Amino acid sequence: MGPIDFVKRLKERMLIEFEKQDRSGVYGFTQRLMAYIPIK
Repeated sequence: MGPIDFVKRLKERMLIEFEKQDRSGVYGFTQRLMAYIPIK
């Protein structure tokens, strides 16, 4: 699996989780990560 395939699969997974409002997978992790990272 190349980097382009990885990004494509990641995007598909995040869209599925977003549509289902699933906060336990990659989408929820990314949301929490982005919410708590300090901006410099």
